[in-house]
Amino acid sequence: MHADLSSVDRIAIAIAVSVISTLILLGAAAALFLDRHLTDLRGLANASFEGLVIAQENVVIDLNEKFAAMAGKAAAFLKGQPVEAVLAIERRLGIDTCQGAVWRDGQDMIPVEILARTIEYRGRECQVIAVRDLTERHEASRRIEHMARHDPLTGLANRREFDRRFEMAIAGAAETPSGLALFALDLDRFKLVNDTFGHAAGDAVLQRVAQVLVRTLPADVTIARMGGDEFCIILENASRQQTEALSADLQHAFAQEFADLATSSGFGASIGIALYPEHGVTDRRLRNNADMALYRAKSGGRGRACTFEAAMDIELHAKRQLEHDLRHAVAKGELFLVYQRIVDTSSQEPCGYEALLRWRHASRGVLAPADFIAAAEETGCIIPIGIWVLEEACSEAASWKAPLTIAVNISPVQFLMPNLVEQFSQILAKTGLQPDRLELEITETALFRDRAAVLSTLGQLRAMGIRVVLDDFGTGYSSLAHLRDFPFDKLKIDRRFLAGIGVDPTIRALFENVIEMASTLNLPVIAEGVETQEQLSILHASQPAQMQGFLFGKPEAAPSSRAPLKAIA
Repeated sequence: MHADLSSVDRIAIAIAVSVISTLILLGAAAALFLDRHLTDLRGLANASFEGLVIAQENVVIDLNEKFAAMAGKAAAFLKGQPVEAVLAIERRLGIDTCQGAVWRDGQDMIPVEILARTIEYRGRECQVIAVRDLTERHEASRRIEHMARHDPLTGLANRREFDRRFEMAIAGAAETPSGLALFALDLDRFKLVNDTFGHAAGDAVLQRVAQVLVRTLPADVTIARMGGDEFCIILENASRQQTEALSADLQHAFAQEFADLATSSGFGASIGIALYPEHGVTDRRLRNNADMALYRAKSGGRGRACTFEAAMDIELHAKRQLEHDLRHAVAKGELFLVYQRIVDTSSQEPCGYEALLRWRHASRGVLAPADFIAAAEETGCIIPIGIWVLEEACSEAASWKAPLTIAVNISPVQFLMPNLVEQFSQILAKTGLQPDRLELEITETALFRDRAAVLSTLGQLRAMGIRVVLDDFGTGYSSLAHLRDFPFDKLKIDRRFLAGIGVDPTIRALFENVIEMASTLNLPVIAEGVETQEQLSILHASQPAQMQGFLFGKPEAAPSSRAPLKAIA
């Protein structure tokens, strides 16, 4: 179609594909051919994928069936109409080519590409016009553009589109007195939902989150999924009061939508808010400050909304510095263990110790796990730290004269290690500690993952002779189900039970019920946090198997460095 044709046969083939292209290329010769073979070629014209129109003096004198269908009118009606009444030219692309539209029923417009050439036909000038429907091409282009700018799972704007809109929103806010708010929203315990119910269920949750956001927020608000379980929201022309009201609406909507997941896994949403221009005038500064506010919301108990404050910048810097120092703590020998006594309730004699981690920080002094374990888990430092703690504790216990047990806490992150069982086996072999003297304390959080994998890991540990203790019982969401479904050797009741056991009859009744239930399941109970003689007297009545707390000794240096163990007076 882009070279001159030299024979009648080639002309006929070209007309069969696109009559108009032949006419444009051959000019008057094509017109004579059309005149002689008009009847035969009309069928070819009607078979064309393109609409064809012949006009004289800007009036339609003939057309094919394809063009009539595009215009939604009978051919007889279109003949005699001005070309402008059926075709609109919008943009010229070349000498003979332009873009335009076909008027359909006088109202709708179909986007088309138009090829036209003026030729001599029957002694008069004639316009031959080919019209190609671009609807499918435009729709495909629209879909590609939409995919490039939107998240395929939720249909929300993606990170690229968010960046574009946020830049525009800041530019607009700079020229008007109206405010601008940025929400950074992150899902609480979403990983646990993924691990417990599977990634398909996790995707369904993300879609539900998107629906809640769209349903709750005004239609002109930009909502974007930034990746994973992170979302950002741009509120333009929003005052601080409006921002806080919308934040409260979102929290309420999430609480209603995800009440089932909140009960079973603690799922929820935390929100960090930064305002323009109070908290920054650039997209980077506003993003950083919204993220800092989000971190404060999560660290304050999750499921909260928090607006940025200047003090958060100092906090974040301190957190980053702590994470940096933590990465080198093991290599620098700054970590050490202390041991707290666990006693037998009947004899009040020591039956074991719990190894407790401490960090001797260069500038902050001695830090307890509560000050740095969260940072260790977030950065992944908990893996090498956990291995060091286990080896150190096992090595210490192996040196004791009495065959007492050693209890070691295992982080949920560490519990997810695929080679966990192999690591423990190697450490026991290296230190020479008998497996039945090692007790691993895990919290319910470690159980929120693939049930089969958890059961397999617990089964392998117990098959080695290691005992598994469910720690912090009573603080989770489904403790009774865990006692039924997972194999444990002991149950450790959270210290908060004992804190109120002497003043609240309800807590005392609950404690006694737990002891009775554990006895039915043949599970020994460790009462943690015994600090007063009153608590001890109450415990003697309910008789847990073992006790632990300051009353029997504070955490201190390795027992092997002290005199032989004696009963508690």
